[in-house]
Amino acid sequence: MTHRAIVRRKLSRNQNQSASIDELKRCVKKSWSVSAKRIRTEDECVHRYVLTFEKVRGMKKDKHLIAREWQSMTHRLHQLCNLSRWQDQPWEIVEVIPAVDADILVPRVEEEDSDQDNSQIKKRPKGVKQRIAPRGVHDAVNTHNVIDLQGLKNRALGTINKLVRSPKALNEAFDGIYDREPQIRTILSSVKSFLESDGRRRNHVLLWGLPACAKTQILLKLTEVLGEDAVLRLDATSTTSAGIYKLFFDEYQNGVPPFCIIEEIEKCAEEALRVWLGALDDRGELRKINYRIMQVREVQILCLASANDKLIFDKLMGGTEKKPGALSSRFVNQLHCPRPNRKVLELILRRDIQKNGGKIAWIQPAIELAEQIETNDPRKVLAFLDGAERLETGAYQRDIIRIYDQCKMEREAA
Repeated sequence: MTHRAIVRRKLSRNQNQSASIDELKRCVKKSWSVSAKRIRTEDECVHRYVLTFEKVRGMKKDKHLIAREWQSMTHRLHQLCNLSRWQDQPWEIVEVIPAVDADILVPRVEEEDSDQDNSQIKKRPKGVKQRIAPRGVHDAVNTHNVIDLQGLKNRALGTINKLVRSPKALNEAFDGIYDREPQIRTILSSVKSFLESDGRRRNHVLLWGLPACAKTQILLKLTEVLGEDAVLRLDATSTTSAGIYKLFFDEYQNGVPPFCIIEEIEKCAEEALRVWLGALDDRGELRKINYRIMQVREVQILCLASANDKLIFDKLMGGTEKKPGALSSRFVNQLHCPRPNRKVLELILRRDIQKNGGKIAWIQPAIELAEQIETNDPRKVLAFLDGAERLETGAYQRDIIRIYDQCKMEREAA
């Protein structure tokens, strides 16, 4: 299948556009290829390109998966077009053109001056000003494009069954994530059970472990499998009870997504988390009750959360070290994601070099340096690649070890 997107950007005559079009190509996934072809225009300052995307690896015949990956790439392309580095000369997506035989069509991106049916435009009340978001700022939650449980079951259940049964398909769908197959299959089993029971069997999942252990990557890949329209993604650090009430009672007019993902759930205020208790237990409902209103909304969702500190999570809502609290008890599948071993760290470094450039010869020096300073934090080990050629001479290692020794001596003196 060949998908296309037409983009354009207006520059001054002395500006070079080659680097910026390469930046847009970053939206492509590993199993896809992308090429850019310049389209001549009357105005030489207007740079117009056709980006051609083609699925080259993985499940090429799975139209549902291809449609979701295409939707994800167009969303990423939109973000890249509005990077702050473009300043007052951003890229513009003129048109998105899915393949003719695509299973799900992605809506065309309309230009601001396109003709619209005035009968479909909702007029603002007199005295109410239109809220215009700054460039690069968009709504965190799409409350208009939501798929219902039955529609998702028809669309995704076959793919999920295949991922659970086939290690090859699992590795292709969750490429770049290493040594997490048991955790992924357990999550997919809960998703499968939830869909097959029409939402009646809801075994919520918690991924916990130190930072940089692939928790977020797993949830992002799962979102691609399910589709953006099936998932509500929340960041616990910026979620409030008022925001949750507004979202479910005011914004979601045409149904609620079947899945909810909450990142770093232990960092959320308890007041906001209490809202979820009724939604996560057998009641499956949110209650908004005060002296003015009494409202109840049914929310049959499966919650998938991540936590860096399991102890803090267990202590929320009356819990102790020995007896987890009310929130923790709702998450019956609590899956630990440990820090990677040496073999996995090598794979992570190789993946980064293949993606961002560098030499394979840097891997072993970086791993040995990590062992010398006693760290297995993937983020720190990846940062060692900044040493580049100095890793090969040992100069970079000497600097890092000296800094490490100075810090260690200071701690011991204290």
